[in-house]
Amino acid sequence: HSNLCELPQNITIAADTEFEGAHTLTIQTACRLGPETLAVQVYRSPLVGTPSAEFYLSDYLPIDPEQYGRFFSSVYHRPLKVISRDLSPGRMVRDLLNQPIDVLSRHEGQEIIDRFGSAQSLPPNVTRRNDHSQWRIPSITVRQVVHFQPADFYRLCGRDFIEGLLEKFVRDRGEVALQDGKRLRFVECQFNRDFNDPVVEYLRTPDGNLYELRLATSDTILPFGPASLDSHCRTFLGFAKNDAITVEEKAQMRRTFAERTDQAYGYAITDPVNTLLIYEQMQARHEEIFRAFDFEPSEIPPMRNTQGARVADFIKCTAMRTAADSRALRSVRRLKALMAGGGRDRFRDGSEPSLYGEQVADVHGGLLFSRSPTKFWHQAPGQIADVDLGGCYNKIVSHINVYFGRPIIFEPGRRRMSLLEAVELVTNHAPRDGWMIRVTGEITSMPNVLIPSTRDAITSENYNSRTAQRRARSRKLRGFELDYLRKLPEPGDDTGGKLYSTRIESGVITWATWMMIQALPNEVRGEYEDLTADVVAFYPRRLIANEGAEYDRLVHELTTDELPWNSILDLNRLELVRTEHLGADYVSLRYPIRQFAQRIGEFREHAQQEHGRVSGADKAWKLLANAMFGVLASEHLDTCNFVAANQVTATARAIAFSMMLSLNGMQVITDGCTYRRDQIPAITLGECLSQQSDYPLRRAEEDSGVPFVNADTIPTADEAFTEWFRHHVKRFFGVDGDEYDELFGLHELVHKTTGVDELATFDALAVDGSGNYIKCRSGEDGSWNVEDMTARSYKRSSKEVLKDWLVRTYSTDNLTEPPPITEDEELLKLKPARQKARKALDSGIPEVFLPLGLANTKVMSYKILKASSFVFRTPSQHNAFLRAVEQFQNQTGCGLEILALRRSYAGRRRGSLVNIATQIYELIQAGGQDFIAALNLNRNFSAREQIEAFRPREIERRKQEAELELFDRIDTRQLEQDGQIVGYFVRARDMIETTLRDPRVQTSGQTDITPSWTS
Repeated sequence: HSNLCELPQNITIAADTEFEGAHTLTIQTACRLGPETLAVQVYRSPLVGTPSAEFYLSDYLPIDPEQYGRFFSSVYHRPLKVISRDLSPGRMVRDLLNQPIDVLSRHEGQEIIDRFGSAQSLPPNVTRRNDHSQWRIPSITVRQVVHFQPADFYRLCGRDFIEGLLEKFVRDRGEVALQDGKRLRFVECQFNRDFNDPVVEYLRTPDGNLYELRLATSDTILPFGPASLDSHCRTFLGFAKNDAITVEEKAQMRRTFAERTDQAYGYAITDPVNTLLIYEQMQARHEEIFRAFDFEPSEIPPMRNTQGARVADFIKCTAMRTAADSRALRSVRRLKALMAGGGRDRFRDGSEPSLYGEQVADVHGGLLFSRSPTKFWHQAPGQIADVDLGGCYNKIVSHINVYFGRPIIFEPGRRRMSLLEAVELVTNHAPRDGWMIRVTGEITSMPNVLIPSTRDAITSENYNSRTAQRRARSRKLRGFELDYLRKLPEPGDDTGGKLYSTRIESGVITWATWMMIQALPNEVRGEYEDLTADVVAFYPRRLIANEGAEYDRLVHELTTDELPWNSILDLNRLELVRTEHLGADYVSLRYPIRQFAQRIGEFREHAQQEHGRVSGADKAWKLLANAMFGVLASEHLDTCNFVAANQVTATARAIAFSMMLSLNGMQVITDGCTYRRDQIPAITLGECLSQQSDYPLRRAEEDSGVPFVNADTIPTADEAFTEWFRHHVKRFFGVDGDEYDELFGLHELVHKTTGVDELATFDALAVDGSGNYIKCRSGEDGSWNVEDMTARSYKRSSKEVLKDWLVRTYSTDNLTEPPPITEDEELLKLKPARQKARKALDSGIPEVFLPLGLANTKVMSYKILKASSFVFRTPSQHNAFLRAVEQFQNQTGCGLEILALRRSYAGRRRGSLVNIATQIYELIQAGGQDFIAALNLNRNFSAREQIEAFRPREIERRKQEAELELFDRIDTRQLEQDGQIVGYFVRARDMIETTLRDPRVQTSGQTDITPSWTS
């Protein structure tokens, strides 16, 4: 028990709920009272019974040295309570601490504060601030920790508490709103800004002290990567979570509480205890990381709530050490201002560092495309393999530096500069890892599968067109608005860019890309070298400081009282020439991220040896290494640096490109590819192109004329295969030298294993599109056993329905019917939950339970032939195909695969997917744009008429049934009164009154408020 007059300033409460649909059955909470003591409190629905007299908590929380005894020695099990409509964080604190505290609502507390007058009427612990304008009231911060917030966020509080909190009162100093991001949280809106951890209640102790209760939230699924609670238990605690009830019983918790009451309570109580311990262990691992780098306890920042923010803090702290001798960078605020020079926000603040707009700071993702657009089934017993670049992005990060500061952005404009000239410029003046070039132009001598284009790009060729001007205006909008203006990419496409085989628009070139260009045949290399350099972004060597004192010296030398520009106006030539002088604003600090990445790898190896490969320490170091690239690429973090981020992704693309072509791969997905060991080219790229001109787009098969390496000579072990590959890839491209040794030596190659026997090879691969595949092994009876399946946007239940149908159809190349309609369940996050609630209210339901975290059925219609199956020649051709496919899918509910159901004609066999895919591929290569006419998409045939008469209606019927079933579950008229005690219940008026904060919208200290519900 704490002193009644001195409540702890910070209280961490772990919480969990058991529910069935909208009905919350129990709410379980746990907190730590001392180093060896916990307290647990359970609230139950009136419809749930109580445990028997034989219920002992120790049966479910065994305090022995192998399990919970390592974390506590005793547990106070508070008396069971019934869930009430006013349940709140303050009442949880009162019950867990077992103290006679008065819990006051936010508005009741404000009314008491308004009555403060003379000093005699003040609570003992309240004082007036020095400026006499406000009262100084001590705060208690309650951190509410859960695992997977959407499931529990609103269920943890009574209905009256939530409605009172979100309702605006005249005396409120600010409005409380819900902010939706990776983490759900309440914020207080004052002075056009959002303040975290708002006051949600007040606590008053028997001795008259008054405390503000501030609410913070955390989700254990975020700081160290997503995983189930059981997985986190095994990783951070060393044992599995409670198994008192079965998976089937968990799905029917109301029945389980009735039939196996003690076991249900035992299972329920352990979850918040596990969540609390996991959160504590995560904090311990977070601190260990900083201690390993010799940070003092006072220097270690609190663990942030997301993995990205946590790793960004590590980079900022270590960057402060790099700048330790600098007076100019003596605070984190100044360091963040320096970092902002290389981030994306700089392109939104009105300074317009680039005439091409915000796209200059786009970060293109990994290489993602299929070299099997016309073949869906590859069969080669024991010869098909899937190989990855081991630790892809982390290995690249461990070989570069990051330059924090403002890069020079040079845009030649009318004075055209070729890529070759631009590379000569940056090679002479910038470090290898400190530049990137954006290029535009045509590639015709070999299909381009190396450099993706920026979507909807503004280039030197279209800058003056009305379309480009409209796009330029759009790009001045805030980032979240821009997301809605851009056409959403098709699932499976690379969201950072798009490959076009004959056209590059604002594509990214770095040193690794340039090295691969130099490895291409002469004619092809010349075309790439002649591309137009639209933008050259680089950090000049003479403006880079290696440590803090050097930074101060450079800043001092370049600081001047003179204006940073001068202009010359020549009206005879109609020219206004402005010269910008590169001053102190362009000085940057070299951050040796490579050294930290290498040390992180060493610390991880040590953690694996000491604690095991699946321990919490191992995972902490692994995620730190893997996330370092992400925090450089994230526009929402201070550490964003678009030059460094593009260095990483462009290097990965260059190596994936070399691996894909030299192994004659089927698919490439960011850092790996699938290939056949018995069909690896034995000749160079130039010779492959002479045998098959579209070799980069379509893999060489047996009839291509390309000779293959004898599979028996290729090593099987990963280490030996890596060494073999490094020699093979250089021979394939005809290159040699230290730079290529370095590029191809960055990664070890690691084969993925499949099946229970974990073999590196399998017998057959079904493939469609850029990211969908099925790995198969042959059975004794000639059947195919599916070992692994990936289908983007499809979950396990849909894949179970699809896999056998796809294997049967692809292996025989015989389509007899459309793919089966499937259903997946998704747990609703806030935005889709709001959309469902609004639709329910629009249908006439007067009040609904906001279905945050409820299961919702998604009806899925699989498409075999889609845009991601092909690499298009130009953006306009790609857009034309998307329009044609969208129209066809709306009419039929299917993809273009049902064209195979037309009758056989002129060499096209009925049911052959290969024939249809080949027709589309050849049409694309011929430069066709009118896909509707060329493929006769408007022409009916008997099978299409039957499909159109049934499938779209069936899909819509199943969607409506799923939606109505959800509406029934959230309609308060269908809920028992006891099911309406906790949660957020929405009425028609809330469609206007409720507000939602977008955490991404922060401009000049202001935050926009957008209605949660739009009428």
